[in-house]
Amino acid sequence: MKKILTLPTVTLFLVAILFAGGCKPESPSTRGPKKITIKLKAVEINGEMHLKMSDSNGKKGVIDTLETLVIPGDSVIWKLKLFSGIEKIDTISPKTAGKIMNKKAENIPGTKRFGLKIPDNAPMPSQREKYNIVFKDRDGHQWPIDPYLRIPKEVD
Repeated sequence: MKKILTLPTVTLFLVAILFAGGCKPESPSTRGPKKITIKLKAVEINGEMHLKMSDSNGKKGVIDTLETLVIPGDSVIWKLKLFSGIEKIDTISPKTAGKIMNKKAENIPGTKRFGLKIPDNAPMPSQREKYNIVFKDRDGHQWPIDPYLRIPKEVD
């Protein structure tokens, strides 16, 4: 006697497989270093320019105060969104030298991107560290914005 799998049975089986395999967030101790991308776009609010930011960890549309979660050894890349309204990033640097960001991010030659490697000896977990992004808008005005980097107990 042949048994025929019905569509609901197959669907239920596939859903069970998906839920069984990967619902837990990665912990910093189990995942290796990766590249974290932070995308930047200038937005005007009440006559002043601000940064609308998102990161490759899934945070999107945060104005000025993005807190990006990293682990030691990660590489962080800041890049402009298409039609960002930003003419140039001048600097990306720590507000005060910290354990996560202890130097300026470096301009990646031939691009408008900046990069920084999180030190291998950065503490886990850490307090959030404020850093400074200084950029020029399309009108040539310079604006400073202060987002954050932090090493969590567990990666979201």
